[in-house]
Amino acid sequence: MTEVNGQVKAGLEKIFSFSYDNLDTTGAHDVLAGQAVSEYDKLIEQVRAQAPAQKLVLATRVTTTGVKSVDGDKAELLVFLDQVATRVDTGKTNGSAAALSVTAEKQNGGWKIVSLVPR
Repeated sequence: MTEVNGQVKAGLEKIFSFSYDNLDTTGAHDVLAGQAVSEYDKLIEQVRAQAPAQKLVLATRVTTTGVKSVDGDKAELLVFLDQVATRVDTGKTNGSAAALSVTAEKQNGGWKIVSLVPR
């Protein structure tokens, strides 16, 4: 359980943290697989579209992860995130919290997120 918790936490913080001047999402493919790729694209699409014009920097920190179940190479987790969005052009900062239901599968020796569902 510790392994899946740590890898999911690190992966979510990586894919939901970015700067307007570096919107490269190729790192998401290191963390995501299956339908999670399209779910991620839907979740982040609007933010990425507005980030350059707003000079937006998004920092995400996982505050809590709870493993609901582990069955072989599949795990179900509930994850709580704190996100801070900063507009570099105005200096304004907004914080918010989010919760996700996450399904992870062990692939090639590591845990990949295969489903992301906002709660």
